[in-house]
Parts: sequence; C-alpha cells; structure tokens
Amino acid sequence: MARVVPGARVSHADYGRGRVMLLRAGGKAVVFFEGQKLLPRTVLVDELTLQDGAAAAGEAAAAASAASLQSAAPARRPRARAPAAPGALAVAPALAGAEGCALRQVIEALRCGVVPGERVDSYTVGRQAEVQSFAHLLDEGRGVRLIFGDYGSGKTHLLEVFEQQALRRGFMTARVTLDPDNVPPSHPKRLYRAILSELRCPGQPCRGLDPVIEALFRSSAHAQAFGSRYSRFFSPVLFARREGGTEAYATLREWIEGEEVKVGEAREALAECGWPGDPPLALPDFRTYGRVYAHLLGTLAVYGKDAGFRGLVVLLDEVERIDVMTWQQLSYANEALGYFAAGALPQDELRFDPERLFKGGHPVHQELPITFLDDQPLSVVLTFTPLEETFEVVGSLVDPRRCGLDLRSLERKDYDELAARIIELYGAAYAPFRPSSERAAVIKRHVRREITSGLDSPRHVVRDIISLLDADRVGPAVEPAA
Repeated sequence: MARVVPGARVSHADYGRGRVMLLRAGGKAVVFFEGQKLLPRTVLVDELTLQDGAAAAGEAAAAASAASLQSAAPARRPRARAPAAPGALAVAPALAGAEGCALRQVIEALRCGVVPGERVDSYTVGRQAEVQSFAHLLDEGRGVRLIFGDYGSGKTHLLEVFEQQALRRGFMTARVTLDPDNVPPSHPKRLYRAILSELRCPGQPCRGLDPVIEALFRSSAHAQAFGSRYSRFFSPVLFARREGGTEAYATLREWIEGEEVKVGEAREALAECGWPGDPPLALPDFRTYGRVYAHLLGTLAVYGKDAGFRGLVVLLDEVERIDVMTWQQLSYANEALGYFAAGALPQDELRFDPERLFKGGHPVHQELPITFLDDQPLSVVLTFTPLEETFEVVGSLVDPRRCGLDLRSLERKDYDELAARIIELYGAAYAPFRPSSERAAVIKRHVRREITSGLDSPRHVVRDIISLLDADRVGPAVEPAA
C-alpha cells in the first residue's frame, strides 16, 4: 500500500492540494497547501489522499534518500527560472523542507510580536556595542551584565541574541522569564527549578541535565563520595545513574532538579544504590535559602565545564517586575540577586560583603560556600526597566557603570536597515514572492513616518512591516496609511 512520505503530492478535504514537507510522531504530517498563504499546516496523515502519480513519486523519493552512496541518483537538469521583475530585491531562493518551514515560523513569531528562537542575528540592528560587550563577557568566562531599557526597546530580543551567541561558543544557557506568581526572584527554589528546566547545552536538541550527567556519571572524581570534584548535591545523582536502578535514579533526578521530592525519599533511593557518602540535603522552597541555590548553580557551571562545555550563562528577563513586590518580597529578591552576583563576580567587584547575606536553613545549609569554586564559569545577564526601585536594588549590589548596558533608542538609519533585513528575511521565507525595490521604498517611508510620530518600538515596527508584506503577498498592494 502506498505511503505518505515527504515530497508526496496530496489533497485534503478542507485545505485542498499540497505537498508533504515533514512527517511527525502520532501519525501527523506537515503539509504546505497551495491555497493557504501563510504557514504550513499540521494534519493527520489519515486525512490526506495521495494524488495520481504522487504515490510512486513519493516512494521513489524516499527510496532515493535511503539508498547507499554506491548508487548515485541521476543528475537533474536545472529548471529555468523566470527573470526577476526590474528593480526587484535580491532575495534568497525558496528554501524547501524543514529549512523553509523554520523561516516561516520565524516570520510567524514576529507577526505575533514574539521573539523567535532562531535567526535573531539576521535582523538585529544598532546593537553592536551590546553584542561586543557580551562577547567580552564570554571571553572572560564569568561575570554579570545588566540590560536597562524601556518597554519595547528590545531587551528580550537582545537576550535571545546573547543566548544564541553563547550556545555557538560552547556555553550552556538557561533563559528564564521572571513572574511574580510562578517564578519570582524572591523564591530561589522556584527560580532554580525554572533554570534547570530551561537548561540548554550546545548541540543538544533537548533541554535539561542529561548531557552533563551522561558525560560525568562514569567519572570517579565526580560520581564517587569525596572524589576530587565531589558535590554534596550532584555527586549522589551521578552515583545513582551509575550504580542504581531506574526508579532510584529518577527520584534523585527529580530531587536535584528542584521538584517536589521529600528529602526522605531521596535518602531512601540513594541508600538502595549503596551510596557511602553524606545523605542528601533538603531543598525547601523557603525564601531564605538563596545560598543553597547559588551554590547549586555554581556547581552546575563547573560540572558543565568538566563535561566539555565552557560554562553556564543564566539570562533572566523581566527583572523589572520587582516594582510590584511588597517591601518584604523586595528584600528577599535583593538577597537572591545578591547571591547571583556573588556567584558570578569576584568579591572586589561587589558592593557588599557576600557573607553578610542572610543564611537560611539548618547549620549544614548555612555552612555551604556560596561558590563551588572561587573562579567558577558562571555568568548572569539580567534585564531591567529603568525604574527608581531597580536602580536602588542593583546599585546596592554592583556598579552599573561597569556592567550595565543602556539600550539607546534606534536611529533612523537603524530602522532603515531593520526594514531592509525584515523584507529580505520575508522574501527568503515566501519566495518566489519578491517585493519590488519601489515597494520596499514605500514600506521604509512608512516606517520613517511611524518613528517620527513617536511609534518607535522595534517590536511594533517589525509587526507593521510584516503586515504590509502579508497584504502585498496575498492580494493587491496596500498603501500604508499616511
């Protein structure tokens, strides 16, 4: 029986004819339908009907992809392309398969006002100084950067740029958006748990601790009690991975990730594995345990470097939410941010004595050093809206003049370049659609009118450009409102 495979021509009762781009788990397929002008759709394979001749062609394409290198496929004659219209922009040719789908997903994210997870470098303008400052931070291997900027100035976009830059250079990253209810800086365990869940390792498709654990669980220095890299927290987990059963290891994994595992359960699981070292410590969700979680992040940074990565970069977005906290919540948040700074900076760059931060928990928790190593590869990047409350908190911890980045407003030339890059990116995603150079000039003039009238949020401008391009692509050219 013929199968639906990538490249097959199909039809759907609701969406009409199309071509299969990808197959996904659960009996689903990503299909680009001819009558749908936006993103490809994900539908059930059972809802698709192969068109006449498509079954054989699709099967042949799948067979050719799986054939051995000894049987080379016959060369195809290049198809003639229609010449571009006079004055058309030079746009990359249409990208097929997953690459083309990824580009259209980037455009869809921008259309919704969301920073996409890819290609942010391709439309980043006017931020050379900030990118160079972060590159210097990566060269140093540890430190703090504070990003100050008004709402809509591009703080989140810049964090995405920084994260992709760090991953390319071999650092683990964790980018977390703070939230007063679910991930407040005043609750260090919730923040730690969010960081672990968002942990990314270079070259790894999934998030989490697995790459670090799999690289180190056979290392006696890390997995044995009191080895040269012994950790009161991470070594028991590595030991359970090597010596324990599946259930015991799963329990220890949930414990180290900050999930709701009682310390008694963790100790019982470790006893089953024959662990000869100290028993696990409790990891409570009390606001006074910032020291414990700072120590854990430092340990993770060191273990990540031992696993072959260059260190850990933590990126915290929307720290400005501290302005909605009560006085007591603000004091707890100040303690947590202080521990972050103490873990990432040498003491001579701090404006406070780390040992005077509140030491919560039992004596065994209070005796933990803030850092796992004195020179640990941990970097922290935080974004702030420039409010009086934020300057008061930050200024008590570090010198903003040394590690602060003030996002200046983009200039007209920056917006011109931004418009050109978005048009180019859009053309690559939806080729053979090609806006003429005259049409591009109209869009740029519209952008200039917007910024002149005060609507100079990059996010707003990008959404506007894409709306105009959408209108041009799916129908007659629409003149922007004066």
